Amino acid sequence: MAIKSVNKLIEIEEAKKKKKKRKIRKMPPDFPHVGHLVPNNLSQEKKEFFANKERYNPKFQYNIQINKFSKNKPDTKYISIAKKIIESALKFYGSHKNFVNSGGNIITKNDTQIFIDNYLKEAGLSHKVSYLFIKNWICSTSVIHWHDGKTEIIIRDPVKYRKHKIIGVLNHEIGTHVIWKHNDI
Repeated sequence: MAIKSVNKLIEIEEAKKKKKKRKIRKMPPDFPHVGHLVPNNLSQEKKEFFANKERYNPKFQYNIQINKFSKNKPDTKYISIAKKIIESALKFYGSHKNFVNSGGNIITKNDTQIFIDNYLKEAGLSHKVSYLFIKNWICSTSVIHWHDGKTEIIIRDPVKYRKHKIIGVLNHEIGTHVIWKHNDI
């Protein structure tokens, strides 16, 4: 990959080190959580969107209610659902280790490149997105949108993707972050 990209990554890492020294600003206790925002007119706008063969741009209306959050009292609204999901997975797979291993063997760096190249080609993004492997990168995969409009996928080396799970990773990283960004421009 281009030296320019590597230099940008080095700058980012240095900036992160400087940030660690700074005091972290905490969000105020009444900071609204985006997950709690639901448009008042969701069903109406949804009907309009599909009635117009997806050519209508929905105009959502919100009735924002600020929820009080406290670091000592986490939101437990979905904890029972989360427990059921974990219990169901453990019942099906027997253990966390079995669940992880159900993804198949860890694939090679070369196989990873083939999966990414094919995914980008099918999505029509081969010319808009590049990727590189960086030794001991903190995340297994991350997407960076540079100010010049270019997008890069950074992959930790050594790779630890599993054969049957990499498509899910690519669906998230490319299908969510990359395509969202390119559609938003």
